[in-house]
Amino acid sequence: MRRPPSIPPSAALAVGGRVDPAVRAALDEARRIRGAWEAALEAARADARAAATVRLRRRLDALDRFGALLRRRLRAEALELALALAARLVGESLRGDAARLLEVARVAAPPGAWLRLRLSPEDAAALRAAGLPPGVEVDADAHLEPGDIVLEGPAGRVDARAATRVAALLPPEPP
Repeated sequence: MRRPPSIPPSAALAVGGRVDPAVRAALDEARRIRGAWEAALEAARADARAAATVRLRRRLDALDRFGALLRRRLRAEALELALALAARLVGESLRGDAARLLEVARVAAPPGAWLRLRLSPEDAAALRAAGLPPGVEVDADAHLEPGDIVLEGPAGRVDARAATRVAALLPPEPP
């Protein structure tokens, strides 16, 4: 079956070589509606892009805040790990060295007499073997690491553990 030949719209609407005024009015109205529809569509697209941009900006801001929080936490954990490592190294450097342990205790002690030194069992044995100053007792404390010293006396208690000594070297944290 053959299809009839197609006729261009401009020729199809012509009656006697002229476009009927009603058809022209309908075409003009259709063009106006189409223009309004295209303008509304473009406005809707622009609104959607703007809303998507706002949502995207909010999500990016949230990611930035999360990244900053993560960086602060990682920095704090890295510092904590570095402090633990430094304390371990300081403690290991004093392990069993009676003269250095006594020097650390002397520097950490407040003015006045101190009566008791609490040390790791290994360090306490080394200090006892080296001889103690008169009036000083040494207690082995299994909770202390090598190089840790806790002084006790009439002036109170002084925490001279390796971790405490290393942490004292750091500047104060900003608020």
